[in-house]
Amino acid sequence: MRSVANLTNTCSNMNENLVSATGSTLLIIDDRPHNLLLLSTLLIKQGYQVRKALSGAAAIRTVAAQMPDLILLNMHLRDMSGYQVCGALKTNPEACSIPIIFMDVPNQFHEVVKVFSIGGADYITKPLKVEEILVRIYHQLTIKKLQTQLEEKDAKLKQEILARKRAEYSLKKLNRYCSGSEVILKRGQV
Repeated sequence: MRSVANLTNTCSNMNENLVSATGSTLLIIDDRPHNLLLLSTLLIKQGYQVRKALSGAAAIRTVAAQMPDLILLNMHLRDMSGYQVCGALKTNPEACSIPIIFMDVPNQFHEVVKVFSIGGADYITKPLKVEEILVRIYHQLTIKKLQTQLEEKDAKLKQEILARKRAEYSLKKLNRYCSGSEVILKRGQV
């Protein structure tokens, strides 16, 4: 990986079309403190809030305490594999929708395929490239935002459908009542 100074310079010169997701919280999981420092420095300068975990167990506890918007996960940690961390998070109903981007040097193609089969959202190969990291994070956050908006609109539509069904039921009931009243009026039984 590049030095912090090089990462900062590269970020400053990046294309202005890359929109920063200021306020989004990212969790970086890597057992190498140097990697955590480099990535967190880069992402903080882009406006992200960054949390860090040095182990899989610490990452799972961190997610349970406060949900991040996205996770960057090193494939190989000292206490557990990235697959195990991802699997644990994907079985948690509250955390299962968090996009997880794996980071590693793939040894074999089946490892990359496994990442996606267990619920990983993306895969970045090492050595990491600043522009690629930022674009992949941006795209995953955009996808998550659009999914959230779609779920909110779906819930709103379901509420509207329910309200219309209730109104329709009330109108039918009122119509039956009014029809019964007309029969009584025609017979002169009022």
